[in-house]
Amino acid sequence: RPSHYLAKGRAELAELTDSHIRLLAQANIIDRPLAEATLAAKVTYRDWAQQPTLQPIETNKGISVARTRLSNLLNRPLYDLDRLDLSATSTLHGDLQRSVSQYLRDLADPEFAAKVGLLGERLLTPASTTQVRYSFTLFERGADGSRVRVQTDSTDQPFDINEGSKLELGSTAKMRVLTTYLEIIAELHGRYAGMSTAELRKVTVEEPDRLTRWAVDYLLLNKDRDLAKMLSAALDRTYSASPAEAFFTGGGLHRFNNFRREDNERIPTLRESLRESINLPFIRLMRDVVRYSTYQAPNNSAALLKDDDDPRRQEYLSQFADREGTVFLLRFWKRYKDKTTQERLDTFLDGIHPTAIRLAAVHRYLLPGADQATFNAFVRAHLEEPKATSTLTDKRLADLYQSYGPGAYNLPDQGYIARVHPLDLWLVGYLLKHPDAQFKDAAAASRFERQEVYGWLFKSRHKG
Repeated sequence: RPSHYLAKGRAELAELTDSHIRLLAQANIIDRPLAEATLAAKVTYRDWAQQPTLQPIETNKGISVARTRLSNLLNRPLYDLDRLDLSATSTLHGDLQRSVSQYLRDLADPEFAAKVGLLGERLLTPASTTQVRYSFTLFERGADGSRVRVQTDSTDQPFDINEGSKLELGSTAKMRVLTTYLEIIAELHGRYAGMSTAELRKVTVEEPDRLTRWAVDYLLLNKDRDLAKMLSAALDRTYSASPAEAFFTGGGLHRFNNFRREDNERIPTLRESLRESINLPFIRLMRDVVRYSTYQAPNNSAALLKDDDDPRRQEYLSQFADREGTVFLLRFWKRYKDKTTQERLDTFLDGIHPTAIRLAAVHRYLLPGADQATFNAFVRAHLEEPKATSTLTDKRLADLYQSYGPGAYNLPDQGYIARVHPLDLWLVGYLLKHPDAQFKDAAAASRFERQEVYGWLFKSRHKG
């Protein structure tokens, strides 16, 4: 291969070159003096170790950040950027950037890590210090906004942890909850700080809304209504760190624990909880944030649902039923799509525990026009226990055929009898009639059924 002559075959390359030069001279393509001068010349090969193509430079996070930002601003790749004649400045503090970068690199040294207190139980070991990557960003607040003064990490790579990564960490979750909480306090300050004492006393606060209650009480008790002082006081609010309570979340009923058992008996402030990363106070704070959002949102769903006479109640429940029903319908749709009619029916029947009554309810809903003989064959074919089949008389089947016929029960009741979700039952019936339908067709055709299935929502719990 040609590359052979540039490495180990340099002598062979010289011989081949000389022979071609002689041939060119013999053919009078080049004159004799040029040929002799060329034969006398010796090729000097580059020493890549001493003369590399690219001059290595020390990795500098500050320069990398500035180049990347400038590349984005100019909408040019870094290759083009390196070939532009321009100068640019950044807000990064050069000396401080270098000092912080060196400090982060030093943390990989076990001796330095031990000196700053990173080694110990539940912390790092001397063998693990090199496995941790650190990042640091420092903003300086000024009259015209905040400026980035330091942005670096310990990777010594072009990749920037501060901007190029997405991390899911418990402490950042605490920070997000705390930020939302302080935004709520600032919102409450803007709403109530301008009120007189008499006006504040007339403010109605729902009992579960602890944040609004605290804000109103704080403003009643403090003549100095400065926002900064109110935010500081909000950080001094206390929450129990006990893990004994269970909490309802979007995923069900959950229990949470603290990192340290000795924190379980404490009632720390939010300031202490953030500093020491105590979990349970933030779980309780998050619950208060959710309750605030529920009771103080522009469309207060909690108050709306408590008032049976609120004209918006029916509309709200109708929208909920439609949205929730569509979610379930899509879930069932995914189960049956790309299947034949028989495969859809088999899939549906595989999901129920067959009894004579359940099979009767299913068959009479899905195939209301089928005759008695077809109905009898279906029920007997799908009963798993031979004993149940042998005791199922023709009279019993005739009674079932009549009892669960069209119009005997509505869709929710039919689903309850069959022990399946009513919308699952409806969708199978719809696909039997429209095997080539798309989901949008099923969604449009099930508007009434989605409302019917959630009919219990619309019934008032207040009687009389």
